[in-house]
Amino acid sequence: MSGLFEGTAEDYDRYRLPYPDTLVELIREHVRPDGTGRLIDLGAGTGHVARALRPCFADVMAVDPEPDMVEYGRARSAREGDGIEWRLGRAEDVDFPAASIDVVAAGNAFHRFDRPEVAKKAAAWLRPDGAIVLMWSNSFTDPAWVESGQLQAEISRVLAEWQRRCGADARVPAGWERHAYPDEAVLRDAGFPRVVACKVTVHHTWTVDTIIGFLRGTSAWSRSAMGDFHDAFEADMRKTLLGVDRSGRYEQDVSYGAQVARRQL
Repeated sequence: MSGLFEGTAEDYDRYRLPYPDTLVELIREHVRPDGTGRLIDLGAGTGHVARALRPCFADVMAVDPEPDMVEYGRARSAREGDGIEWRLGRAEDVDFPAASIDVVAAGNAFHRFDRPEVAKKAAAWLRPDGAIVLMWSNSFTDPAWVESGQLQAEISRVLAEWQRRCGADARVPAGWERHAYPDEAVLRDAGFPRVVACKVTVHHTWTVDTIIGFLRGTSAWSRSAMGDFHDAFEADMRKTLLGVDRSGRYEQDVSYGAQVARRQL
Protein backbone atom coordinates (compact mmCIF):
# COMPACT_ATOMS: atom_id res chain seq x y z
CA MET A 1 0.00 0.00 0.00
CA SER A 2 1.62 3.25 -1.14
CA GLY A 3 0.90 6.73 0.16
CA LEU A 4 1.42 5.87 3.84
CA PHE A 5 4.77 7.65 3.90
CA GLU A 6 3.86 10.53 1.62
CA GLY A 7 5.85 13.64 2.47
CA THR A 8 8.06 11.90 5.05
CA ALA A 9 11.25 11.26 3.04
CA GLU A 10 13.40 14.10 4.38
CA ASP A 11 12.53 13.44 8.03
CA TYR A 12 12.73 9.66 7.50
CA ASP A 13 16.24 9.96 6.10
CA ARG A 14 17.45 12.47 8.69
CA TYR A 15 16.00 11.11 11.93
CA ARG A 16 15.91 7.33 11.51
CA LEU A 17 19.09 5.97 13.02
CA PRO A 18 21.54 4.31 10.63
CA TYR A 19 22.41 0.65 11.01
CA PRO A 20 25.67 0.36 12.96
CA ASP A 21 28.87 -1.06 11.54
CA THR A 22 28.88 -3.74 14.25
CA LEU A 23 25.64 -5.20 12.87
CA VAL A 24 26.91 -5.00 9.29
CA GLU A 25 30.02 -6.93 10.31
CA LEU A 26 27.90 -9.71 11.83
CA ILE A 27 25.86 -9.91 8.63
CA ARG A 28 29.05 -10.08 6.58
CA GLU A 29 30.22 -13.05 8.64
CA HIS A 30 27.12 -15.01 7.67
CA VAL A 31 26.69 -13.80 4.07
CA ARG A 32 30.42 -13.63 3.22
CA PRO A 33 30.19 -11.12 0.36
CA ASP A 34 33.35 -10.56 -1.67
CA GLY A 35 32.55 -7.15 -3.15
CA THR A 36 30.96 -8.64 -6.25
CA GLY A 37 27.37 -9.75 -6.67
CA ARG A 38 24.04 -7.95 -6.42
CA LEU A 39 21.80 -6.90 -3.54
CA ILE A 40 18.13 -5.87 -3.72
CA ASP A 41 16.72 -3.76 -0.86
CA LEU A 42 12.91 -4.10 -0.75
CA GLY A 43 10.78 -1.47 0.98
CA ALA A 44 13.96 0.58 1.00
CA GLY A 45 12.60 3.91 2.21
CA THR A 46 15.42 6.37 1.58
CA GLY A 47 18.02 3.60 1.53
CA HIS A 48 19.23 2.88 5.08
CA VAL A 49 19.79 -0.83 4.37
CA ALA A 50 21.10 -0.26 0.85
CA ARG A 51 23.68 2.24 2.09
CA ALA A 52 24.72 0.11 5.06
CA LEU A 53 25.44 -2.88 2.82
CA ARG A 54 26.59 -0.97 -0.29
CA PRO A 55 30.34 -1.59 0.20
CA CYS A 56 29.75 -5.36 0.23
CA PHE A 57 28.35 -5.63 -3.32
CA ALA A 58 29.13 -4.52 -6.85
CA ASP A 59 25.50 -3.66 -7.61
CA VAL A 60 22.77 -2.49 -5.24
CA MET A 61 19.16 -1.68 -6.12
CA ALA A 62 16.71 0.00 -3.74
CA VAL A 63 13.00 -0.62 -4.36
CA ASP A 64 10.16 1.29 -2.68
CA PRO A 65 6.46 1.89 -3.47
CA GLU A 66 6.54 5.56 -2.40
CA PRO A 67 7.44 8.03 -5.17
CA ASP A 68 8.72 10.55 -2.59
CA MET A 69 11.12 8.00 -1.12
CA VAL A 70 12.47 6.94 -4.49
CA GLU A 71 12.87 10.53 -5.67
CA TYR A 72 14.68 11.51 -2.48
CA GLY A 73 16.88 8.41 -2.49
CA ARG A 74 17.75 8.82 -6.16
CA ALA A 75 18.68 12.47 -5.62
CA ARG A 76 20.89 11.59 -2.65
CA SER A 77 22.59 8.80 -4.60
CA ALA A 78 23.26 11.18 -7.48
CA ARG A 79 24.64 13.78 -5.07
CA GLU A 80 26.86 11.33 -3.19
CA GLY A 81 27.78 9.10 -6.13
CA ASP A 82 27.08 5.89 -4.22
CA GLY A 83 25.99 3.99 -7.34
CA ILE A 84 22.72 2.72 -5.84
CA GLU A 85 20.06 2.11 -8.48
CA TRP A 86 16.48 3.07 -7.58
CA ARG A 87 13.19 1.53 -8.69
CA LEU A 88 9.61 2.47 -7.86
CA GLY A 89 7.49 -0.57 -7.02
CA ARG A 90 5.92 -2.83 -4.43
CA ALA A 91 7.92 -5.81 -3.23
CA GLU A 92 5.07 -8.05 -4.41
CA ASP A 93 5.11 -6.60 -7.94
CA VAL A 94 8.75 -6.22 -8.93
CA ASP A 95 10.53 -9.07 -10.65
CA PHE A 96 14.09 -10.08 -11.44
CA PRO A 97 15.62 -12.89 -13.51
CA ALA A 98 15.89 -16.26 -11.83
CA ALA A 99 19.11 -16.94 -9.93
CA SER A 100 20.44 -13.42 -10.57
CA ILE A 101 20.58 -11.96 -7.04
CA ASP A 102 22.99 -12.67 -4.19
CA VAL A 103 21.06 -11.06 -1.33
CA VAL A 104 17.46 -9.87 -0.96
CA ALA A 105 17.22 -7.53 2.03
CA ALA A 106 14.55 -5.56 3.88
CA GLY A 107 14.76 -3.34 6.94
CA ASN A 108 11.76 -2.67 9.22
CA ALA A 109 9.55 -3.32 6.20
CA PHE A 110 8.92 -7.06 5.92
CA HIS A 111 5.80 -6.80 8.14
CA ARG A 112 4.19 -4.58 5.49
CA PHE A 113 4.66 -7.13 2.71
CA ASP A 114 2.67 -10.19 1.75
CA ARG A 115 5.49 -12.09 3.42
CA PRO A 116 4.91 -15.59 1.96
CA GLU A 117 4.57 -14.15 -1.55
CA VAL A 118 7.70 -12.01 -1.30
CA ALA A 119 9.74 -14.82 0.28
CA LYS A 120 8.64 -17.16 -2.51
CA LYS A 121 9.66 -14.63 -5.17
CA ALA A 122 12.98 -14.01 -3.45
CA ALA A 123 13.69 -17.75 -3.49
CA ALA A 124 13.36 -17.68 -7.28
CA TRP A 125 15.55 -14.58 -7.70
CA LEU A 126 18.39 -15.79 -5.51
CA ARG A 127 21.37 -17.80 -6.60
CA PRO A 128 21.67 -21.23 -4.92
CA ASP A 129 23.99 -19.82 -2.24
CA GLY A 130 22.08 -16.55 -1.89
CA ALA A 131 20.51 -15.18 1.29
CA ILE A 132 17.55 -13.22 2.57
CA VAL A 133 18.54 -10.59 5.15
CA LEU A 134 15.88 -8.96 7.32
CA MET A 135 17.15 -6.02 9.38
CA TRP A 136 15.40 -4.08 12.12
CA SER A 137 15.86 -1.63 14.95
CA ASN A 138 13.74 -0.59 17.89
CA SER A 139 13.08 3.05 18.79
CA PHE A 140 12.16 5.26 21.70
CA THR A 141 8.64 3.81 21.44
CA ASP A 142 9.92 0.43 22.64
CA PRO A 143 8.76 -0.17 26.25
CA ALA A 144 12.18 -1.48 27.30
CA TRP A 145 14.09 1.72 26.68
CA VAL A 146 13.29 3.55 29.92
CA GLU A 147 13.86 1.67 33.18
CA SER A 148 11.34 3.71 35.16
CA GLY A 149 8.68 3.40 32.47
CA GLN A 150 7.33 6.91 33.14
CA LEU A 151 8.50 8.49 29.92
CA GLN A 152 7.48 5.47 27.85
CA ALA A 153 4.01 5.51 29.42
CA GLU A 154 3.58 9.21 28.69
CA ILE A 155 4.80 8.89 25.10
CA SER A 156 2.53 5.89 24.49
CA ARG A 157 -0.44 7.79 25.90
CA VAL A 158 0.10 10.78 23.61
CA LEU A 159 0.74 8.65 20.53
CA ALA A 160 -2.35 6.51 21.09
CA GLU A 161 -4.56 9.52 21.82
CA TRP A 162 -3.60 11.42 18.67
CA GLN A 163 -3.63 8.30 16.50
CA ARG A 164 -7.24 7.68 17.51
CA ARG A 165 -8.19 11.33 17.18
CA CYS A 166 -6.83 11.50 13.64
CA GLY A 167 -8.07 8.07 12.57
CA ALA A 168 -4.52 6.94 11.80
CA ASP A 169 -4.87 3.49 13.38
CA ALA A 170 -5.28 1.84 9.97
CA ARG A 171 -1.80 3.04 8.97
CA VAL A 172 -0.28 0.40 11.26
CA PRO A 173 -0.73 -3.01 9.61
CA ALA A 174 -2.88 -5.47 11.54
CA GLY A 175 -0.85 -8.29 13.04
CA TRP A 176 2.44 -6.44 12.59
CA GLU A 177 3.82 -8.29 15.65
CA ARG A 178 3.60 -11.53 13.59
CA HIS A 179 3.26 -13.77 16.65
CA ALA A 180 0.99 -16.28 14.89
CA TYR A 181 3.31 -16.71 11.91
CA PRO A 182 6.83 -15.46 12.74
CA ASP A 183 9.20 -14.32 10.01
CA GLU A 184 11.46 -17.29 10.69
CA ALA A 185 8.59 -19.68 9.91
CA VAL A 186 7.74 -17.75 6.74
CA LEU A 187 11.34 -18.03 5.57
CA ARG A 188 11.55 -21.73 6.35
CA ASP A 189 8.30 -22.38 4.47
CA ALA A 190 9.80 -20.58 1.48
CA GLY A 191 12.77 -22.96 1.42
CA PHE A 192 15.24 -21.27 3.78
CA PRO A 193 15.70 -23.70 6.70
CA ARG A 194 18.87 -22.06 8.03
CA VAL A 195 17.96 -18.81 9.82
CA VAL A 196 20.63 -17.12 11.95
CA ALA A 197 19.80 -14.17 14.22
CA CYS A 198 22.21 -11.31 14.97
CA LYS A 199 21.72 -8.54 17.53
CA VAL A 200 23.73 -5.55 18.75
CA THR A 201 22.99 -2.66 21.10
CA VAL A 202 24.20 0.93 20.68
CA HIS A 203 23.66 3.77 23.15
CA HIS A 204 21.91 6.83 21.74
CA THR A 205 20.80 10.18 23.14
CA TRP A 206 17.54 11.57 21.79
CA THR A 207 16.38 15.17 22.07
CA VAL A 208 12.89 16.61 21.87
CA ASP A 209 13.55 17.72 18.28
CA THR A 210 14.96 14.38 17.13
CA ILE A 211 12.08 12.45 18.68
CA ILE A 212 9.54 14.70 16.96
CA GLY A 213 11.54 14.49 13.74
CA PHE A 214 11.52 10.71 14.00
CA LEU A 215 7.72 10.76 14.39
CA ARG A 216 7.36 12.95 11.30
CA GLY A 217 9.11 10.18 9.38
CA THR A 218 6.65 7.45 10.40
CA SER A 219 3.45 6.35 8.70
CA ALA A 220 1.26 6.85 11.77
CA TRP A 221 2.38 10.25 13.14
CA SER A 222 3.63 12.13 10.08
CA ARG A 223 2.28 15.50 8.98
CA SER A 224 0.11 13.68 6.46
CA ALA A 225 -1.26 11.26 9.05
CA MET A 226 -2.01 14.01 11.59
CA GLY A 227 -3.49 16.36 8.99
CA ASP A 228 -4.95 19.52 10.54
CA PHE A 229 -3.98 18.23 14.00
CA HIS A 230 -0.28 18.13 13.20
CA ASP A 231 0.80 21.29 15.04
CA ALA A 232 -1.31 20.44 18.08
CA PHE A 233 0.11 16.91 18.18
CA GLU A 234 3.69 18.12 18.07
CA ALA A 235 3.00 20.75 20.74
CA ASP A 236 1.47 18.08 22.98
CA MET A 237 4.41 15.73 22.45
CA ARG A 238 6.93 18.49 23.15
CA LYS A 239 5.11 19.49 26.34
CA THR A 240 4.90 15.85 27.44
CA LEU A 241 8.59 15.17 26.90
CA LEU A 242 9.72 18.28 28.74
CA GLY A 243 7.22 17.60 31.50
CA VAL A 244 8.96 14.30 32.24
CA ASP A 245 12.53 15.60 31.85
CA ARG A 246 13.24 19.32 31.47
CA SER A 247 16.74 18.61 30.17
CA GLY A 248 15.25 17.59 26.83
CA ARG A 249 17.68 14.68 26.59
CA TYR A 250 16.54 11.05 26.67
CA GLU A 251 18.90 8.09 26.80
CA GLN A 252 18.25 4.80 25.04
CA ASP A 253 20.14 1.59 24.41
CA VAL A 254 18.96 1.01 20.85
CA SER A 255 18.68 -2.61 19.76
CA TYR A 256 19.46 -3.56 16.16
CA GLY A 257 19.05 -7.01 14.70
CA ALA A 258 19.06 -9.12 11.58
CA GLN A 259 17.90 -12.51 10.43
CA VAL A 260 20.03 -14.13 7.75
CA ALA A 261 18.23 -16.96 5.95
CA ARG A 262 20.01 -19.48 3.74
CA ARG A 263 18.95 -22.62 1.90
CA GLN A 264 21.79 -24.71 3.32
CA LEU A 265 21.19 -26.54 6.60
